[in-house]
Amino acid sequence: MVIWFKSKPTLTEYPQQRRLPGLSTHYRSPWIKRVMLSATMALFISSCSSNKVSQCNRLITTINQTEGDLENITQTTPPDINALKQIATTTQLAVTNLNEVELANGDLKGFQARFQQFYGDISQNAQTIVAAYGEQNMDTAEAAYQQLESTFSQQETLVNSLNQYCSEGYGE
Repeated sequence: MVIWFKSKPTLTEYPQQRRLPGLSTHYRSPWIKRVMLSATMALFISSCSSNKVSQCNRLITTINQTEGDLENITQTTPPDINALKQIATTTQLAVTNLNEVELANGDLKGFQARFQQFYGDISQNAQTIVAAYGEQNMDTAEAAYQQLESTFSQQETLVNSLNQYCSEGYGE
């Protein structure tokens, strides 16, 4: 009773926006200082979108690492109870890794929490299946398996939502 990942949607990393070369602070002229202050303010204001891009990339990189690990498990491990143990461990580690991603953007924090919930549910359901299997409680294992399938059905929507959010306002 092992669920293998169907073709999984992929998250897209967005390249960093170009940054202006550093401005020298050796100028002494007052108008140069004003220009430099204006340039600094412009860089600060434009860094908001770059900040979103870098935060998206950090979140997506963490998620893609987990997805790669899960894909490796499903492709190299026989579909048995040991594979479910590995999936439970990997997804629990994903929850921890996602918690360590520092985000300032409130919307991205929401996505972070949704992915933590997603991976946490997978881990919990996989652990329940493993425990029920060990106890020969097939009714509990079947119920956890159904819940696991339900959780997986949310993956595409979650991934597409994050991709859409991270691509908004980015040179389309």
